[in-house]
Amino acid sequence: GTRDPIQRLRIELHAAGRLDDEVFDKMVLKARATVQDAIAFADASPLPDPIEATRGVTGLELGLGNAR
Repeated sequence: GTRDPIQRLRIELHAAGRLDDEVFDKMVLKARATVQDAIAFADASPLPDPIEATRGVTGLELGLGNAR
């Protein structure tokens, strides 16, 4: 068996008659398109101001970024 949780779910859903290969393949294509769109958006976006680059990064906001 596979350890990949997505493949395990696919196998289980297919065995239970809850998912066919065509539906799964469409989901994979949609997910890949979403990722490609996100990559294109990131590539086209300007780099953040270095001062703002860590905003929203929890570990750094808590001062854990310097822990050794």
